[in-house]
Amino acid sequence: MKKRFPCQADPLPQRGTSAFHSTAWRLCIPACAAFVHQGVGAHVKWFVPFDLQQRPRDPLAVFTSHEFVLMAACILPLMYCIFWADQRLSNSAFWRAMGATGLLDRWAALSGRMVRIAPDFLRIGLSVFFFALCLYGDVLLTPELKTDLPHVRWMQGTMAVLLLARRSAWLGALGIPVLYALAIAKYGIFHLLDYPIFLGIAAYLFLWSWFGVSMAALADGLLRGLTAITLLWASIEKWGYPEWSFGLLAQRPELAFGFGPEFYMVAAGFVEFSTAYLLVTGRVAGRGASVVLLFFFVSAIIPFGMIDAVGHSGIILVLVVLALGGPNRWAPVGGVAASHGAALRKVLVFACVLATLGAAYSGLHRLAYDFPVIGDRICLVRGSLDAYSPGPADRHASA
Repeated sequence: MKKRFPCQADPLPQRGTSAFHSTAWRLCIPACAAFVHQGVGAHVKWFVPFDLQQRPRDPLAVFTSHEFVLMAACILPLMYCIFWADQRLSNSAFWRAMGATGLLDRWAALSGRMVRIAPDFLRIGLSVFFFALCLYGDVLLTPELKTDLPHVRWMQGTMAVLLLARRSAWLGALGIPVLYALAIAKYGIFHLLDYPIFLGIAAYLFLWSWFGVSMAALADGLLRGLTAITLLWASIEKWGYPEWSFGLLAQRPELAFGFGPEFYMVAAGFVEFSTAYLLVTGRVAGRGASVVLLFFFVSAIIPFGMIDAVGHSGIILVLVVLALGGPNRWAPVGGVAASHGAALRKVLVFACVLATLGAAYSGLHRLAYDFPVIGDRICLVRGSLDAYSPGPADRHASA
């Protein structure tokens, strides 16, 4: 018998009914509202019990569900419009043709100043972050990654001090992959695929501290790419394990804005996936996506408290850098006359990436947990812990 969860969603209205059209008209409301309170998909692990040995939902079943098809029918045309507009808005010739040369010059000057201070902003922010982890004493990088190693606290405190100075920041940055490796040893690579953003932060700080502006493009590309991968993976996790959030939604039904938890989680995943994809494929749209994500993450602190504030402080700092820093050099630039064909091709690539990551998530989980011999050899084992239950302090802090 198929397991039915307490918060299982009621079926959506059938196509052709007035209720169906009302639901479709309100799609943008749950999509935005859901992500405001959900944040990165991995953060649900900080507040509710989870078990990674449980299989995720079959990607084919997810992609053919009524909720997913309905959201895809709304998101894909929206992405087409965004891609088309981004081609025009990202070309300086378009702004000059519109007579906005002065505005373009002022923005270029502001962006230039932000590029110079962005590394220092991220460096100082990460110093505060590791100082906070040092005070906690039993956390490696995020709240569910616990440790009982006594030297970790002192290592984090040393990293916080090293990151205060630009010349020594590269030494502090080297500590981040060490903490990441310690987390892999305890929790396994599959779990740590939630957090490649930390490797991007480490690479960014190391390259800026050691090489300076000569490696700025590479540093920005690594930071932007690994941040996007983190969010893309988290959105797939929302679809694979929506049950993890059902208990949270049962405790706080106001978060769902009256929508069923199944539809809510599909909408949240789509919003997160779309904005994360724009981080690496858009120029003006990339900045816009950073601002939207930044608003969502900061807003999530209100209902979830200090644990969410500390746990998400790293990605909040990164999104500020991506929103106000230099342009996305890795995104293609379109002409003044935007091509509808190019926008359509980008939508098709977007859909292919979504399907590929969905299949990859399920496939890597099966490789790690259903084939332990293969998983052991490629270090995709579950680690010594594959389940986590938040303690009383965690639940109190999130209240």
